[in-house]
Amino acid sequence: MNLSYIHYGKGEKLVFLHGYLENKFLWKDFILNFPSFHSFCFDLPGCGESLPIENQTIDSMADAIKEMLDKLEIQKCIIIAHSMGGYVALSLSERYAEYIKGLVLLHSHPFADSEEKRKNREQEIQLIKEGKKSLLVQSFIRKLYAPNFSDNNALTLSRNMAEYTCPQGMIACLRAMATRPDRTHVLHNATFPVLWIYGKHDQLFTAELADNFKTNNQRVIKLSLEQAGHMGMFEATDEVVKAIKNFIMLCQ
Repeated sequence: MNLSYIHYGKGEKLVFLHGYLENKFLWKDFILNFPSFHSFCFDLPGCGESLPIENQTIDSMADAIKEMLDKLEIQKCIIIAHSMGGYVALSLSERYAEYIKGLVLLHSHPFADSEEKRKNREQEIQLIKEGKKSLLVQSFIRKLYAPNFSDNNALTLSRNMAEYTCPQGMIACLRAMATRPDRTHVLHNATFPVLWIYGKHDQLFTAELADNFKTNNQRVIKLSLEQAGHMGMFEATDEVVKAIKNFIMLCQ
């Protein structure tokens, strides 16, 4: 399928994947930090200007990205993936590892949903069907950032992206996330470098789960952002950009 995307720069390929209730414009300013690379930012299925997939799963979303990589003749890339985008990237890593030179999991993780989380997603789907999307969006935006974060530009962008996501796309993504498998084995077995960045004040993911994750795979690097919630690209921009630039050098 065709996915909407923006791109910037020339050189080695960077692929940016956004999270739930986001789209390609999440990265519009962030990619300017990497002018010597060719950055591609996609709207995942059901998000932005990309249509949902029938019976959408994380794997079918990954297949759509793989199809776009083939169309754009991207044979090898470094993937920077936020939140839900990380689930898609892990599926790509498991099934199409030959495309991946390195993977940055930005406020994402390899674990499957808990039973409680699955029930919460089903409740959200029901609310969307009842026409209460705006209530969900308001609640979601408050959880994205650390309590003391107050950058109105970032908050407005998050709000606008969420409001732009169509109800059908929201439901498709919620169901895809709820049914995804555990992929911790991808980190244990990765043959390329992995940088796992997470925030100490993340209200959508418990940082201790990342802190306590152990692997013998020396290619996996963890970075905890002490002041960030779920949006380190805005909450700790300089630290995240520096870490990704150093990671890109490691992938050479």
